Amino acid sequence: MKCEKSKWLDDFLKWTAPIEVHTRVLVFDFGDEENVPQDWAIPMLRGAWGNALHILDRTVYDEIFEGPGGKTNRLPLYLVRDDLDHAARTRKTPPGMRSIQWTLFCQSPALDEIFFRAWETACRNGFGEHRNTCSIVHTETFASQICDPAFFEAARPCRVVFPHPLRLIRKGVLNQKPTLYDIVQAILNRLACFRTAALCENRKELILPAVHGTLLPEFAREILAFAQTLPAEPWHGMKHGLRRYSGRQKSEIRLNGTSGYLTFPAGLGPLAAVLGAASVSHIGKGTVYGMGRPFLLPLEDG
Repeated sequence: MKCEKSKWLDDFLKWTAPIEVHTRVLVFDFGDEENVPQDWAIPMLRGAWGNALHILDRTVYDEIFEGPGGKTNRLPLYLVRDDLDHAARTRKTPPGMRSIQWTLFCQSPALDEIFFRAWETACRNGFGEHRNTCSIVHTETFASQICDPAFFEAARPCRVVFPHPLRLIRKGVLNQKPTLYDIVQAILNRLACFRTAALCENRKELILPAVHGTLLPEFAREILAFAQTLPAEPWHGMKHGLRRYSGRQKSEIRLNGTSGYLTFPAGLGPLAAVLGAASVSHIGKGTVYGMGRPFLLPLEDG
């Protein structure tokens, strides 16, 4: 497929421009591999950070953890995920060290200090069942827009891979065999909510509609139509879940999803820009735990 610029691409890039993204990489040093908690996982980290932030600043905690949208349709403006990008850059994480990324959407950079202090507090308090302490030995901060230009060149055959669980739910039912159309629709819905939050002056009064597609612009139809024209092989995957401890329910719960991939023998063309945005924003339920992140891989590497 020749990667030609579709007429909707400029509209899409302008539409997503207000969505600001701030990402920080944190490298934790436990001193020795034996000191790394055996239950090391993103839900545990997110919980420890949240507890520390709750103590440091309850107002900021409520704003970041609840997010706009009301109780029934919340939009948390953050996510925490494994730092696979850092692992790729350094090739190998030294023993006793772990790295993560935490990303803020449409948030003031001024809040970064209180968030970082919460991470430092969580490190002193310790992680895991045995409260293993550590120190933050390295940080990197990135500020960007939601669309990553690195994904624009996907004319060659490729795969869209979800190594972590993808949790797309419609009317209470988990979609275990998502199509490209399903994925793109989920991306557009999520970006529309982020854009609304970015343009809203008073987020406490912002109520996001629960109806899919309510906030989508006219050119979204062109994007979805384009997604339906691409040659694609059926979803290849399996059921995959993530466990987390619920403080409210006082028990461990499982977030069921599906991991797998879609193969595109002729590539994605300009639709790669949309998938690139999803690699930053994630999609579906459980995004705050790093779920629902797509990767674009050349077919020969998949």
